[in-house]
Amino acid sequence: MSVQVITRRTLDLHRLSQYMANIATAVVAQHLIDEAQEIAKNDPDHALPDEQEILEEAMKVGEVIVTSWLEFLVQAVCDHARLELNSRLLPRDVRVIDEEKWRTLDRSVALLTIDHHEAHAVRSVFCGWLLVEGGIFDLPLDLVLEVRPNPTTIFVVSKR
Repeated sequence: MSVQVITRRTLDLHRLSQYMANIATAVVAQHLIDEAQEIAKNDPDHALPDEQEILEEAMKVGEVIVTSWLEFLVQAVCDHARLELNSRLLPRDVRVIDEEKWRTLDRSVALLTIDHHEAHAVRSVFCGWLLVEGGIFDLPLDLVLEVRPNPTTIFVVSKR
């Protein structure tokens, strides 16, 4: 009989933002390049974004995705002690969350270079990393995320 060791790690806001930024960089770069090319149609001297601009914007995107997601989860677990999450790291049962909270989450990226569908995709990629790592993650705002990969993957969020 084998014993499965469950690891417990802390993911602070900066580290989470970096993960999300790294995942979002390619999408952000494409948006910035598309925008620059559109502007260049009327202003041929307009330059394409450089690597530093792209990385800075990706970091902003990462921070917004993380903070809006964490705030959403805090509100969600206020009403429910524990919530199962789906592969986008959002509540599996959408009915347990007020519709206005969903709209607020989607609008949180409205001023960024990506849209809410791309933000969901970034969280989905991050979800894949969590699956590989497995275990229990202490998150900011006193949240705990449990990753149970077998027999079916379950993500559970709760308050510490």
